[in-house]
Amino acid sequence: MQFSFWEENYYKSNQSMLVIGSGIVGLSTAIELKLSDPSLSVIVVEKYHPPQGASTKNAGFACFGSVSELMDDLDHMSEDVLKQIIKMRWTGLGILRQRLENRNVAIDFSGGRELFKKAGFPSDSEIALANKLMKEALDIDHYFEVGHCTDFEGFDNKCIVMRHEGQLNTMEMFNALYETALELGVKFIFGHSVETINTKDKDVSFTSGLQLGYRTLFLCTNGFTRNLFPHLDVVPARNLVCVTEEIAGLEWNGVYHFDKGYYYFRRIGNRILLGGARNLEPEIETTDKFEFNEHIRAELIRFLTDQICQGTEVKIEQWWTGILGIGPSKLPIVEEIDKDCYIGVRLGGMGVAIGSYLGKLLVEKAKSSI
Repeated sequence: MQFSFWEENYYKSNQSMLVIGSGIVGLSTAIELKLSDPSLSVIVVEKYHPPQGASTKNAGFACFGSVSELMDDLDHMSEDVLKQIIKMRWTGLGILRQRLENRNVAIDFSGGRELFKKAGFPSDSEIALANKLMKEALDIDHYFEVGHCTDFEGFDNKCIVMRHEGQLNTMEMFNALYETALELGVKFIFGHSVETINTKDKDVSFTSGLQLGYRTLFLCTNGFTRNLFPHLDVVPARNLVCVTEEIAGLEWNGVYHFDKGYYYFRRIGNRILLGGARNLEPEIETTDKFEFNEHIRAELIRFLTDQICQGTEVKIEQWWTGILGIGPSKLPIVEEIDKDCYIGVRLGGMGVAIGSYLGKLLVEKAKSSI
């Protein structure tokens, strides 16, 4: 790729803060950099426009973890680590909420519900433990409450109500953060994929032939990180999502979780959005390929028809996939991996909640390099 004289002067600088990835973490990092010092030259480079990972592909849940998910998490981490993660999600969502409100984009905090199979409802002690975690992490009493739900088939009539959960339009979220970054003076280059990173000479080469130097590099590549750094403990996780045609007579509202958050659905106008079931074939879904798994697609159709719509067939209008970044821990990776090269990845499927805070953490960690 060749730059004109004007492009060369606009983009090329060995003193730039260079951000790779324009999802929620990349945009948040760029915003935090400009807020910390408006004189900084900040450039964001993105392979796609809009980004194609998870930021604009997710289901638009602003959540922190359901009871069954938190109980499963405790099988893999301590209470202290889990409370740390919950705090990060809560703080991140607070940052995001303020930035969206500044651009008249709302998060609908109407609450969420977790459904359970009949005879699979959590014990009183499990609910108490989940509430203890939330109280100690966020100082919120009775975050999880027992409610009732009879709108769907094959579930216990009791559900868990999560009154602080919300939902949003992920494309509106992206546009709001993108426009905020532009107003602060962040520069963007779209359509370029990283080929190599030379941390010794402090430059990045792209498959297009573009080459950019930097003073400090921020990698916000989440599910695509192993293409650049295979040794890092983060892998891609593909999620399948669908949305129905408009359905007359829908009587329920809100967002719903099932099976440790592996199934999730919500109402959008008179449509149903449904996604998940990645846990049916986790090895196959450990990929960054944008393809459909027909086994999972069939399961989502069954779940939609038999359980959400109680035997009534509805037509699905659109399918898509998004790529998450996960690993053995749900604690994100936020670290300096080489001199003046920082990375913020492994959001664990909670990018809407935690992503804005990761941008803040990255800039704080890189303070001496900025």
